[in-house]
Amino acid sequence: MKTHAFWIKANFLLLGCFLFSFPSFAQWTAGNGNVIEQSREVASFDVIKAQSGINLYLTQGSQPGLTVRADENLMDRIITKVEGNTLYLDIKGSIRKSKALDVLVTFKDLKELYASGGSDVYAEEGLKLKELKLFCSGGSDTRLKIEAGRLECKTSGGSDAILSGTVNTLMVESSGGSDFNGKKLEAVNCKIQTSGASDVWVHATGEIEMAASGASDIHYTGGAKVVSSRASGGSDIHAN
Repeated sequence: MKTHAFWIKANFLLLGCFLFSFPSFAQWTAGNGNVIEQSREVASFDVIKAQSGINLYLTQGSQPGLTVRADENLMDRIITKVEGNTLYLDIKGSIRKSKALDVLVTFKDLKELYASGGSDVYAEEGLKLKELKLFCSGGSDTRLKIEAGRLECKTSGGSDAILSGTVNTLMVESSGGSDFNGKKLEAVNCKIQTSGASDVWVHATGEIEMAASGASDIHYTGGAKVVSSRASGGSDIHAN
């Protein structure tokens, strides 16, 4: 009898778990495949935060602008708002499948850029900035062509950053299986910290400082003067 009661309670528990989780399944939405574009008004900003799998395409211009390109039935799910000096790009609810989830942004100046939650960022036409702080996390990918006085880049959580162009000062921190590829980014002075099975490639011609730990690799070219170099925990530093 006790065994029978146990299974009855177990079945009710399983049923309760199913009913509790059912609403979350119902919130998943699939795109209808009919891709449209929608222009949206946007206030001035110099910080962008993109997340939830949005594809962000950046262009530098004289005035801020924003266009969303997505499946028609998903358009209202894409959040674009400016609070303070920050432009937030996000998705409301959960999307199972879509043909497009793109946000095309034109900016005048940009100081900080955040990509997380599987979002991808592209700026292949080239950006000219005084300085930029770039943060990539949660499986996001970033491809930028940039000309800047100072660039700080932090990658983590399986993210990849592929950069090209020229910078005077480059600072890179990579962790959690993320990669920074700056083979085509010409830097003068460079400082690198990498850990957690991450890989970094840089090209520096002035001075370079490097620290690698936790099975990480640093590859550098350009003939820069090595100010400091430390490798531990199965990590390697290579002069290519």
